[in-house]
Amino acid sequence: MRDTVLHFGTLDSDYQKVLKRYAEGYGLEFVATPRDHRDWRNGTLPKLRRAAFVFIWNGWQGRGPLTARYCRRRGIPHAFMEYGMLPQQETFYIDPCGFCGDSRLCGDLGWVTPEDMRRLSEKREELRELHPCEDNGDILVPMQIFADTQVLYHTPYDTMQEFVADLKSIFPQDRLVIRPHPNGVQDYSKYGLRVQSGKQIGYMEAMSKCQAVVGLTSTCLMEAAVYGKPVLALGDCALRQHGPLDHDRVAAGSLAMTVHRHKGDVAPILERFGLRPLGAATHKGAA
Repeated sequence: MRDTVLHFGTLDSDYQKVLKRYAEGYGLEFVATPRDHRDWRNGTLPKLRRAAFVFIWNGWQGRGPLTARYCRRRGIPHAFMEYGMLPQQETFYIDPCGFCGDSRLCGDLGWVTPEDMRRLSEKREELRELHPCEDNGDILVPMQIFADTQVLYHTPYDTMQEFVADLKSIFPQDRLVIRPHPNGVQDYSKYGLRVQSGKQIGYMEAMSKCQAVVGLTSTCLMEAAVYGKPVLALGDCALRQHGPLDHDRVAAGSLAMTVHRHKGDVAPILERFGLRPLGAATHKGAA
């Protein structure tokens, strides 16, 4: 009998609370697969056989894609989650297909509603009130960790040198401003580019003052799109898949798939795409 909502991935307590509320709303049991659970066959697989819905934490290397493939083969509805944006510490993303090049945002955007566009307009106005828009001519480049799953799966680069070489060929070198990832160890000064750390200036402030933002697949690119800055993505993601004229719709869709850590309800987002647990009736939180 499929009577559980299974979570596969991170042990973040806020994340698990969001999913537990989701399960309870359908009268189902919430089951977590521990982060250090290495035995997929004897540990995760028996739980999958009881699952009416599965949530997969993004970036869980080979085991996440394996779980997703199993769900697709068995017809088990599932969705992917990761840390969100504006700010990342307070939100989660949810996507029925995956992230970056796999995201639902990469396909047809007909599901983005006028209400979503209105919300984008309000959020943009809020952000620009806090960080007034300027143009100092800089091309801001938020970096990622090159061992990150999204970089491995969704970019054409094998080395940092390749990415930097592309940047230098596209833009005048004196306009590029590199923002290292907070958890990165790469020394970018050796490439002869300006480097700007988060200790010098916050990302939102730096982004609001630049001319444009360029990167791979970073969430920072989507934050810039929500703010309304020109964005160029060199990795596989919705902001590359869709042209600049559609970036507002991409940004609005991204906001629509963002949930608050403490007040978030993922049921309306998933039901928008026709997803609910197997055999489940309407979520008790539905109007």
